[in-house]
Amino acid sequence: MSYGDARQELVRLPGIGYKVADCICLMSLGHLEAVPIDTHIYKIAQNVYMAKELAKVKTVTPRIYEEIANHLRNIYGPYAGWAQAVLFCADLQQFQTTKESAKKSTREDKEKSESCGSAKPKKKRK
Repeated sequence: MSYGDARQELVRLPGIGYKVADCICLMSLGHLEAVPIDTHIYKIAQNVYMAKELAKVKTVTPRIYEEIANHLRNIYGPYAGWAQAVLFCADLQQFQTTKESAKKSTREDKEKSESCGSAKPKKKRK
């Protein structure tokens, strides 16, 4: 079944909108062109990819949803869904904190190794 057909069938089910349908298409049905749009991806699109087009847009309407998804598909091609997943994860605060913590740990490890290397060996007692 094509991505478009699968998506349309999914949104016919109660409680499933386009975002959830796109998540299912991407993660479970192998449609790598499915691009789920949530507030994180919307803000990324607004700040990075479509600043002019989305400058005055306040909410994600079905039309805006499709415009953003199509724009990302035009950039990333048949793997746009996975590109969206990377953008989504990179935008999450918990990963940004982890990245900062990793930098801090690296600095601390470097400082420890430098201080250990500069210490003078102790003299043996007689």
